[in-house]
Amino acid sequence: MEIDRLPKSLDRIRVEAAFVRDPRSARQFVKWLIRVTLNTSRRLLRAILLRRRPVARAHLSARKQSPTRVALATLGPLAEAALPQTVGVRQGLDQDPVDIVVADTLTETEHIPFPTVVLSEHIPLAVPALDPRQHNPIGWRRRFKDSVAALGPLDRLPTGAHANRVAKSTDVELIRHCHHLEDVAAFHASSMDRARTLLRLAAAGIPIQVTDNDPALEELLGVELSGLLKTNIRDADPLTRELHSIRARRIAHRDHSHDGRIRQIYRTANLDPPQRSSVSILLATNRPESVRWALGNVDKQNYPQLEVVLALHGDGFNGSEIKDATAQLSCPVEVICVSSQHPLAVVLDAASQAASGTILTKMDDDDLYDADHILDLVLAREYSGAHLVGKGAEVVYLQQRDQTVERHSSQTERYSTAIAGGTLMISRDDLVSIGGWGVAPRRVDKILIDNVVRHGGVVYRTHGRGYVVIRHGGGHTWNVPDPYFLDQTASVHAGWQASLGGFDVSSRAPIHIA
Repeated sequence: MEIDRLPKSLDRIRVEAAFVRDPRSARQFVKWLIRVTLNTSRRLLRAILLRRRPVARAHLSARKQSPTRVALATLGPLAEAALPQTVGVRQGLDQDPVDIVVADTLTETEHIPFPTVVLSEHIPLAVPALDPRQHNPIGWRRRFKDSVAALGPLDRLPTGAHANRVAKSTDVELIRHCHHLEDVAAFHASSMDRARTLLRLAAAGIPIQVTDNDPALEELLGVELSGLLKTNIRDADPLTRELHSIRARRIAHRDHSHDGRIRQIYRTANLDPPQRSSVSILLATNRPESVRWALGNVDKQNYPQLEVVLALHGDGFNGSEIKDATAQLSCPVEVICVSSQHPLAVVLDAASQAASGTILTKMDDDDLYDADHILDLVLAREYSGAHLVGKGAEVVYLQQRDQTVERHSSQTERYSTAIAGGTLMISRDDLVSIGGWGVAPRRVDKILIDNVVRHGGVVYRTHGRGYVVIRHGGGHTWNVPDPYFLDQTASVHAGWQASLGGFDVSSRAPIHIA
């Protein structure tokens, strides 16, 4: 496998050699060349040793789906199909009290003393909820063939729509090889059947093109998702296609999962819905000039149960400026101070102890995050069942070169340890089980990943959009030079190009750090 990479490596050597202009750049080139050679040799040796290494005894148990703590009863076949029987949901009434009874019609609710939700009066709630472990984007393909699929006879497609292969709704892997899926109402027995099918395919990441105007579909799936599925993606380039897929799968898992449907039912019954797991952002910084940028990333997050622990590492921070910056946040904030004598791992451990969330996630002070970043990680954690989740460093801005690099990888939506340190998410209990962040001064992210695997844990890499790594050359804990990111890239672009990460073209450029 390493030998297959040699031609690309030779091309990269020629590119880097072209940057040599003076003795200083020549020294940097030689250092980079030595590092690449050593890393390649190290990977070859590691691959050989891993084949002989015994499997470590597991300490982290398999992570089970954490059910929402509810007490619901379903009455009627429609209600039973909408909410499959699971923890907290039972079919029929017995002597135990329940929070809500979900019934098909008013007839079943006569003489029931509990709050009721009648599906005949709230039809969208009757759409069968998703099981995230069964319908998810795991294995989603960024690469595709020049073909389009349809769920029924091609002659039923209207003028302007085109497909060249017919697929069943269960042929997820086959459809993933296609550019997108064309769909019309004629392919389905009913609007409810269509909503159920499209919901599951959207949750799996299939780009869908709805070619007709079906008011019933909009009512069942909601304005946001149905509107997205009507968006014309027939000529979408790979990036637009992927962003369309990400938005659709996000809405499907956010609003139509089992837990999402339960929250909708509670709100319909005018009861406080069960809350999502609380998340604490661990934000460690030793750069006073980065605080406002970092807190700006936090404040834009749309995840509801959120707090931030701002860990000030070292001196130089102005108390009044920190107070003013944190006062602007819409979520709770805890500020702690840690001496510069302590390494980053100790700072993160202190931040973890100060946090109150059941889930902890790390954000770097100099990268760019979109509003759905935390939500995407939480959803990935739910459908993957992994102990540790994160995104890949797929888009990198090299500030000193003023270049934006795309580092496309086939590892998106896969079980993989190749995840960026600025995106790590793990539960508090699992972090404690593996001994915390350790004591190393550097490579704390890689050490955490390795410790999770060593203790029998599972690591998952979700999509990399909505995240841009910013390399400014000023004291990174991931201490590698710019050429590292240029090696084996998909493309290199001049200037600040946040749109490659899925951001609006008007996204402001990063702060300059000397």
